[in-house]
Amino acid sequence: MIIITPAIDLKIWEFCKRIWPKKEAVAPKIINTKEKPNEKFVLQDKDIVLVKQILGYQEPVRISIKGQVNFPQNVIIEFKNTTFDQLLSYVGGLTKYANLQGSFLKRKSKVIVLDFTKIKNTETFENGDEIFIGSDKGTVSTVGAVENESNFIWREGIRAKEYIKNSGGKEKEGAKAYVTHPNGKTKKIGIFNNPLVLPNSIITVNRKIKKEEGAGDFLTKFNSTFGLIATTLTTLLLASKL
Repeated sequence: MIIITPAIDLKIWEFCKRIWPKKEAVAPKIINTKEKPNEKFVLQDKDIVLVKQILGYQEPVRISIKGQVNFPQNVIIEFKNTTFDQLLSYVGGLTKYANLQGSFLKRKSKVIVLDFTKIKNTETFENGDEIFIGSDKGTVSTVGAVENESNFIWREGIRAKEYIKNSGGKEKEGAKAYVTHPNGKTKKIGIFNNPLVLPNSIITVNRKIKKEEGAGDFLTKFNSTFGLIATTLTTLLLASKL
């Protein structure tokens, strides 16, 4: 008897016919899909038994869920179509302090940009993934070209420019600014852009890049200075002849 899993194909069937040419080849027969078959089926020599795989089954995948869930732990999933909601049910659901906007996924030590408030039920997680459910409590940091780099207690509804203002504002060399949320998303801060800030976000103000003085700039300044000196000398010479 030969047992083949998960299923037989035409190539295997042709191979069987070649190995046992004297035996009459018959089409595969489904014995039963239940645990206990309704009819007895006696296996014969060189029969092929097929064990089909459950639809959607995959090798067990281990996912770590941490943060604001009731029972943080490693979860083992066996089906590809396991949804995010199902994963949360395995860890007892979210706590009252959970903030999905501030949550993130880490894969192979890299933060994957993912909005858990818009996650699809078909989202596929990989073995070794780490899900961190954020909190609605945390801090906001301002760094870069601000007068006073600061850390603030996060408050709901406060926008980026107010944090910059409370850090003394931009320095003279302050340039473009942006906010980086804990889920990896980055939003620009500008005249018409003043995004809301999530807990544990970082507001960065870049510094203007100083332009190095090149040979062309030096010649321009030299010619300007030389022209001024020449004009002054000419004026003095004309004045002396009067």
